[in-house]
Amino acid sequence: MPADFAERSGKIHEAFLLGEVRHGDLEYSRVLHELGPDTKGYLPYRKALEFAKRFQPLDPETHKPQDPTDPWKAFPKELRLAIAEKLGLEDEKDMDRLHYYTTVGSPLDVFHGVDCVIELEGRTPKEGNRDVTFDVTLQSEPGSKEDAKANVVVRELHEEDSPEFLKDVDEVAAQAVPFLESHRRAA
Repeated sequence: MPADFAERSGKIHEAFLLGEVRHGDLEYSRVLHELGPDTKGYLPYRKALEFAKRFQPLDPETHKPQDPTDPWKAFPKELRLAIAEKLGLEDEKDMDRLHYYTTVGSPLDVFHGVDCVIELEGRTPKEGNRDVTFDVTLQSEPGSKEDAKANVVVRELHEEDSPEFLKDVDEVAAQAVPFLESHRRAA
């Protein structure tokens, strides 16, 4: 299989699984330019994350930007819920602190190797936010993605209508929680 085909199919897989930022939005290029990327489009991590947050996909029902506390794609929705359960977030106020953002196709994806982010908002401004980053790949070999920049590499998920899908999500959530837990303990 040619490398460019594998790369294109990987990007399609990421967009299908996670959603992707709104490149077609009229404001996308203008806001990117205002943020001051270098000639290749690079933005530092925090600027790239804030940019991706601003251009989340449109919810197919409301046609408004996706609510970060209620993603409409199956994997992000279930992953967010599994992480919340593992963190012991039970009441609505705590659940609303856990946000999902796709970064597929954004500078965060291209330059930082991050396909999506789950962010736990601090209880106070002093506490700050904590996030965990994910890189989705079609490469199933154990040694592939050893140099991944994201905290968690997601590979080989079962179809969302299969009984194994929630088990897969639970395993990914278990890998993600340690990146958020130190924040929770400090609260």
